[in-house]
Amino acid sequence: MSNLPLPVIALVLVFAFAVAGGLYVILVERQRRAVVRRAAGDVPAEYFRRESPKRGVGQGLVDWLAARVPVQFGENTAVASKLVQAGFDGATAASMYGLIRIACGVTIPLLALLLAPRESAFFLPTLFIGIVIGLLGPQAALDRLGARRQDVIRKGIPDALDLLVVCVEAGVALDAAVQRVARELVTVHPILSEELVGMSRRISAGMAREQAMQGLYLRTGLDELRGLASHMLQSERWGTSIASVL
Repeated sequence: MSNLPLPVIALVLVFAFAVAGGLYVILVERQRRAVVRRAAGDVPAEYFRRESPKRGVGQGLVDWLAARVPVQFGENTAVASKLVQAGFDGATAASMYGLIRIACGVTIPLLALLLAPRESAFFLPTLFIGIVIGLLGPQAALDRLGARRQDVIRKGIPDALDLLVVCVEAGVALDAAVQRVARELVTVHPILSEELVGMSRRISAGMAREQAMQGLYLRTGLDELRGLASHMLQSERWGTSIASVL
């Protein structure tokens, strides 16, 4: 490390700093989900109350960095939608993702430029690969996380439908049935359970059921949930049996 030029050391530190910030955001999201799952299993009355993690030096650092990232990153609706579908819906998620993209886009190509032997025939290919990884790597990683989360949610949909049918046929109202299903799924399908919790909380807060169900699709990007929401809303509008639709 002592033989490396000072610019290389600085670039490595910037890259590590950005990655550490991104990892902190991930840990905060996991802590928040753990709070929701514990509330669902141990304190049902508090299941639909989302708690914020305690603020500390790390959170203050993330806020400081987020305030200095260009606002365009936070206003990009396409990126924000992908972040939500990947499970990062915090207030600073878009800003931290923008910081990671900037760090990767600058650091990785420059590292390839500085470290690759210029006399070698692999210099230009190495530089090209560094540019591609730096520019496209964060986007590819985000897409991969989103696709993985969709697969996990998709596997829980059949179980959720079965439980909803049982609850509705037993005479439970739809909103109460969704809450009950969310509690039952918290251990086996925690991500789907959390999304159902969010939908129930929005309905309880006064949001129209149609808008809340459409929000469930926007947060997951799953066509299966969009079709389910559409059929359930049509059933409610025309007075047909919800159980039959499910």
